[in-house]
Amino acid sequence: MQLLKKLVKYMLVLITVVSTGAILTACGASNTAKSELVHPHYLTIGMSAQTFPYAGRNSNGHLTGFEVDLSKDIAHKMGLKPKFVVTKWAGLISGLGTGKYDAVFNNISVTRQRKKNFRFATPYMYSYTDIVEPKDEHIKDLKQLRGQKVADQGGTDNSLIAEKWHAKFMPVDGSEILPFLREGRAKATIASVPNWYGDKKYQNVKGLKMVKVPTSEQKPDLVAPLLNKKSPQLQKKISKAIQELRKDGTLKKLSIKYFGHDLTTK
Repeated sequence: MQLLKKLVKYMLVLITVVSTGAILTACGASNTAKSELVHPHYLTIGMSAQTFPYAGRNSNGHLTGFEVDLSKDIAHKMGLKPKFVVTKWAGLISGLGTGKYDAVFNNISVTRQRKKNFRFATPYMYSYTDIVEPKDEHIKDLKQLRGQKVADQGGTDNSLIAEKWHAKFMPVDGSEILPFLREGRAKATIASVPNWYGDKKYQNVKGLKMVKVPTSEQKPDLVAPLLNKKSPQLQKKISKAIQELRKDGTLKKLSIKYFGHDLTTK
């Protein structure tokens, strides 16, 4: 009987130790992700707010757009409050490296070069390339841009595509691109299908047309949150939240709300 009592006591102690270890391990994993946050209890998001319907400001000056709503939903899934830091495009990515925010949501494409210095969470959009031009132009693919004046913002992925295909690149402000085309100051601009749908819904595209670029020339970009290399646990948490939002249909609903089309699937 005495031996049985000792055995039961030993087993209880063992169960307690194992349970405590499991709890500490779970807490440690959770705290690791939280320790990577710029501000406790907040998911701090960097964006330029100049790329509506991705992100912009309404007439009251409040942030609105696909990536604004998406960021809020991701933060809530993670049990955090969203905190937005609006930064000009020129310093947006470098601000991530200096710890101003946890992630950048700004129509950022996944590239090998960016992967060298940063992390990407799960993509939330597939961005096919297109050419926007006046209706009386006949440019049908990227090859035909050689030697042609192409207007776009400097330092963007589309500007690199223009240079790759030997176009005469004209760096302009984003708000100037469509006027440049209508006034004949540029032959075309390289854009994305999401941008065109957004322009059609919210801007004046009269006299302009969109030509889809063959995927043999340019594969679709994966658009995803950009994170600091030092945030592996945060990357996992954000990726999980995006997967859940895709599964429950939230991603699709947000895309249709702001672009009029589902751009979240291939």
